[in-house]
Amino acid sequence: MIEELLGLTERHLAVLPSGQRLHKDIISDFEAMQRAATAAGFDLQVASGFRDFTRQKMIWNNKFSGQRPVLDLSGNIIDIDALTNEEKIISILTFSALPGLSRHHWGTDFDFYDAAGLPENYQLKLEEHEYINNGPCSGLSEWLKQNMNQFGFDAPYAVYNGGIAREPWHLSHSKVAVSFQNRLTTIVPAAFANILKEQQVLGAEEVAHNLDSILSKYVFNAL
Repeated sequence: MIEELLGLTERHLAVLPSGQRLHKDIISDFEAMQRAATAAGFDLQVASGFRDFTRQKMIWNNKFSGQRPVLDLSGNIIDIDALTNEEKIISILTFSALPGLSRHHWGTDFDFYDAAGLPENYQLKLEEHEYINNGPCSGLSEWLKQNMNQFGFDAPYAVYNGGIAREPWHLSHSKVAVSFQNRLTTIVPAAFANILKEQQVLGAEEVAHNLDSILSKYVFNAL
């Protein structure tokens, strides 16, 4: 089970017709919501479902080492080399999950978009302007706010609480995700640090020292 929690296996997944992968236990609820969205005039699709540990590690290590830009909430590039390791971790976590702590590992969470709302040859960026006002996914976003709960889904990052940035495109299957969430709280920081070290994740020791805070602010999005 630890492998499923940390994104180190794919055995808990099923594949959608689009090729995206979600947890096998949420497929029927997702497809029911997708059919209802179609009836309402939208084309609900998954932009990013399951993301494994290796993929998340590549993103993380590239940002931690300065090979990939790290942005603040205003979209400005942060001078990552001027920060301590703990400051780097907090800066990266605003927009990118730590490998092993991404909700995408579980297959219960996904980023959505409205395929019917995108102009031809449009490159989806997963940015807030696409999901509000008259953005190409704003209609579906509003429909989901009104209807997702009846299919078992919620939006864990709909509100910025001082940790992870707002992600209006991110949905989660409430019932299945909470079982993973509960297991995260039982992780021993030293043991988790050892896993990160074995997997060559940068900043592993500092993560262990701040694990409770990271879980609260950047995974659970608590105040």
